[in-house]
Amino acid sequence: MRQEETPFVREALPQLKALREFAQSLCKNQQRSDDLVQDTMIKAFRHFDSYKQGTNCRAWLFQICKHCFINDCRRRRYEPVAVDMDEALSSDGPDHASLRELHPVLADVETPGALSGLLSDEVAQALEQIPLDYQTVLILSDIEGYSYEEIAEFIRAPLGTIRSRIHRGRKMLAERLKGFAEREGYITRILEAA
Repeated sequence: MRQEETPFVREALPQLKALREFAQSLCKNQQRSDDLVQDTMIKAFRHFDSYKQGTNCRAWLFQICKHCFINDCRRRRYEPVAVDMDEALSSDGPDHASLRELHPVLADVETPGALSGLLSDEVAQALEQIPLDYQTVLILSDIEGYSYEEIAEFIRAPLGTIRSRIHRGRKMLAERLKGFAEREGYITRILEAA
């Protein structure tokens, strides 16, 4: 006798393949993307009562995944760097001159790009205020560096739609960040340089 499918199994599990592809596109690292999918599905299961059944479950899962990814990047920003001090000291001269030129090594060497593109809190908050369709394409294009064609293929949308969403998303983001840019002096520097 087969048990009746739960709403979570019926609506969320069919989106697993698309969720894996989305996580892989964000992380560009199999282990991190697997962890991201797991975190996303756990949060989705725990909070499935907040999902309105019959709506776009894929978009809801992608939103959770994006938030988990951003939180993971923020957490990684504060992780200590790994430096092999024994090796550095043993290859150094008596005055330890080469230690002055020691460059830290990121603990997650497989994904250096993920840390270099971290968002400030202001940018992350502004990004969260725009609709999910625009957030997704902006993350994929401006943060992760995918081409418009790659994004269109991944999202399965026409190229013109992707261009339009990126253009409109950037305008929405710029409007929300205008005050921040003025406070930080970015607008003044741009005007002075022109």
